[in-house]
Amino acid sequence: HGWRMSLSGEYYNKQNSYTDLDPAYREPIQYGVVEGGLSLYLPSFASYHVNYISAYGYSAVGPDRKIQKVRLNRFVRGMAYDLSPSDFAAAVFTYEYRFPVFWISSEVFRGDPELMIREFALAPFVDCGAVFDRRASRGDWQGAYGISLIFGLNILYLPLADFRVTYARGT
Repeated sequence: HGWRMSLSGEYYNKQNSYTDLDPAYREPIQYGVVEGGLSLYLPSFASYHVNYISAYGYSAVGPDRKIQKVRLNRFVRGMAYDLSPSDFAAAVFTYEYRFPVFWISSEVFRGDPELMIREFALAPFVDCGAVFDRRASRGDWQGAYGISLIFGLNILYLPLADFRVTYARGT
């Protein structure tokens, strides 16, 4: 239960764009990228079940933002790269319901064994996103749905970040 917020940005002015962006590019440019998101982990009807909702945005900024485009398949799972639209900004909303199939409570073991599957969970999801230039229209939104298998492992007494295997289908 809880929330997570992220915001990051980069900006290149004309003085440092020669060396930082592309040395082969002869013209100095002014360009930046801003991205951020908000995720909510909401309570559910059963223990260890999680309703996950997130909103994420990405945009190229500055007078020379036309050098950077983003493809929707970067944010919407299950979308083919060659069929994915691209533009200068993106917005994505995700709903995921995470429920455990198997998990081991920390009270069961006094110490973590050398190799152990800590948890196995399923997470059906729906993604909906759009790429656009200043404003998104109703026809820009595309979606995907699927399921993720989530594995939590302990190796050499260390809990590793969860591994995911995802099957997704773009609409």
